[in-house]
Amino acid sequence: MIDENYIEPDYYVDRPPSARYIPNLEGEDKIVQVVDGDNDLFDFNLESEPILQVLIGKALESAQIQCIEKFEKGEHQKHQSTFKQSKEAKLMETQRVEAIRFRKNDEIDRRNLQQRTNRG
Repeated sequence: MIDENYIEPDYYVDRPPSARYIPNLEGEDKIVQVVDGDNDLFDFNLESEPILQVLIGKALESAQIQCIEKFEKGEHQKHQSTFKQSKEAKLMETQRVEAIRFRKNDEIDRRNLQQRTNRG
């Protein structure tokens, strides 16, 4: 007796190769002769030119609009920066003038108080 645990199985089975599928031909074969200058045929260059002109025109127009928008955005940012700087400068000048006025009013109040205390 042979123990079945020690037997190696066959991993491949001999079989014929698969047959190639060839579909049955339907209809009849026809031949067409094309003559140069035949106006009934589709002329790709002639028919596609107007479509390409429209597409290229739209693409160029879109690119031009994008360039203009980018330039205008840059100019707007420059203007905003300049406006912000001038606004900050005016604010600083206003604060400086107010500080001077406050110091003058404070000095006047101190002198008035000093005169009142010297008299009394």
